[in-house]
Amino acid sequence: GRAGLNLINLDDVPGQIAVRKIALQSGFLPGDSEQVLGKAALGAPITPTSFSALADRTRLAYG
Repeated sequence: GRAGLNLINLDDVPGQIAVRKIALQSGFLPGDSEQVLGKAALGAPITPTSFSALADRTRLAYG
């Protein structure tokens, strides 16, 4: 996770309504497949002091 962005995938199991609701509230988004929720993770805590460096690193790596 320290190398940059990672994609966290969560299986969206039919009938798991509470899990889906909490995942969506936690920033997961529906993926291309109806059965997967995804969320990007930086692998480092985002704080006011680290934000600029993380943003620059992300722009450099991913445009």
